[in-house]
Amino acid sequence: MCSPSHIMFREFVRHIETVSVEQVNQVAKELLHPDNLVIVTM
Repeated sequence: MCSPSHIMFREFVRHIETVSVEQVNQVAKELLHPDNLVIVTM
């Protein structure tokens, strides 16, 4: 028997797997702007 959190995780993974490369690239173009990026190292 699966716990509710395990079921939710499986559902989350299923949703992630439906996202296409094209969708990721489109969102990246809309939200990521090279002029506003900051790189932090420690």
